[in-house]
Amino acid sequence: MTPPLLSLRGLTIVRQQGAELLPLVEQLSFDVQRGECLGLTGGSGSGKSMTAFALMRLLAWPQLQIQSGQILFDGQDLVQMDDAGLQALRGSQLSIVLQDAGSSLHPLKTVREQLDELCRYHTPPWDGQTSKERQLSTLREVGFEAPEAVLDLYPHQLSGGMRQRVLLSLALYLEPKLIIADEPTSALDASLQTQILQILKAYVEKGERSLIVISHDLSWLSDICNRILVLKEGRLIDEVKTSELWSQTAFHPYTKDLIEAIPRIPDGVRLPSAREPLVQVEALSYRAKSFRKLEKPFQLRNVSLILGLGERRALVGESGSGKSTLARILAGLLKADAGQVLWKGKALSQCTPQQRARRVQLVLQDASLALHPYRTIAQQLLEVARVVRGLSSLKAKEELETWRARLGLAGVSLDAFPHELSGGQRQRVNILRALLCEPELLICDEPFSALDRLNQQNLLENLVDWQTKQGATLLLIAHDLPLLAQWTDQMTVIDRGECVEQGSSLEIWHNPQHPHTRKLLRSLPGLYRSKDSSHSKALAPHDES
Repeated sequence: MTPPLLSLRGLTIVRQQGAELLPLVEQLSFDVQRGECLGLTGGSGSGKSMTAFALMRLLAWPQLQIQSGQILFDGQDLVQMDDAGLQALRGSQLSIVLQDAGSSLHPLKTVREQLDELCRYHTPPWDGQTSKERQLSTLREVGFEAPEAVLDLYPHQLSGGMRQRVLLSLALYLEPKLIIADEPTSALDASLQTQILQILKAYVEKGERSLIVISHDLSWLSDICNRILVLKEGRLIDEVKTSELWSQTAFHPYTKDLIEAIPRIPDGVRLPSAREPLVQVEALSYRAKSFRKLEKPFQLRNVSLILGLGERRALVGESGSGKSTLARILAGLLKADAGQVLWKGKALSQCTPQQRARRVQLVLQDASLALHPYRTIAQQLLEVARVVRGLSSLKAKEELETWRARLGLAGVSLDAFPHELSGGQRQRVNILRALLCEPELLICDEPFSALDRLNQQNLLENLVDWQTKQGATLLLIAHDLPLLAQWTDQMTVIDRGECVEQGSSLEIWHNPQHPHTRKLLRSLPGLYRSKDSSHSKALAPHDES
């Protein structure tokens, strides 16, 4: 029998906190066969990403340590391997796609420079033409229609989804034996998610290559993986064959909870009530600026919409369609080239920065970039409550403790720095900071991508409860169409900077009118496309070609 490509034997990871060693992953054992795609799922902080870092030997020593166990890769124990051996393996034989593309890419190097760097360390020198052809083909493989335009861009010039695809191209570039993909599609729209997962699946099918996909989304994992391992609090509690995921019931209770948390879309249509306008966006256009004086395409073109008081609005579209650009203009981080934004009939641009902070708060997509890396969580949260709302230190601490408990952060140390938290914990801290400001308009740009379904549900329940009590308006920007259809009243669909469809969220889900909207719905996981799914009769969107 062919030995597995990867074997974990009793892996235990601990965190040093003072004189104590706190276990984060305990006695984890599993195999990855050659040519297999294995899924890892579980709640935020369950040890999924920690396991991925341990496999790459990238734990932040001495705070994080492998206390015991073996990591056997192709017969070699990575735990005992020296730095030179690990350097030779990383990138060429063993590669990882991390959850936060924004913090994984070098901010001062172009896409071309970062691809070239891989070659310098791991391959014989390629001539310029061979290198460029390989770069272009890899970028096309991950969904860039015009890769030549991407090569000379810096990470900050790319959207969140584009950064994620660049990160994936770096992982695929040298064709390693094992790729570990940590939430590889969380920042991507449904059509690109399908494309990327098909690329990863085809990569595994080429030969004796393997893939570990870490995701909170069971519906996507069931489309690509052979097996799914469920982690909870650092322990392996269940192993599921994807062929039995929707038919079997003999699972661990936590696994059942994850399955039940998958969004269910109700039948019928919610009739919107008449609302007083809070924000009016009128004929807004924006073109990205270029230091090289090159004319860039419009990121927004003649966009108009109205956000009513107390409304929950979804903003959806493909990666790079202009959703985040619109959010940044509303928050005052970008200035539109044409058009205007009115706040209760008056120009929002006339507000002072402090007035705007009380009116509008934006939760950015990359939580690791939104939080200060050298300040503790407590320092960042308490500062916002004091500066924006003028609360005393005592009152600010009381409100902070209340929200910590509600958002599932009670177990997170306030003295921790952002890099010491999981991706989901960072995102909830990011949301907590915005809620402490009590804005009238809360804009959340991909707030759920780093969270498992149970934490998504908890977060949305708390957001909706807060919004109802405050009478605030909520603008949710996400690629998760089922989740948005379940929780929002109205939906706006953007394609290439233009609004192509607006209306009731359920009406658009059940009866989409624009071809682009239908394309997005057809790109959802097989669970939502299946008309006879036993999971829920209301899952599948209207399938219209």
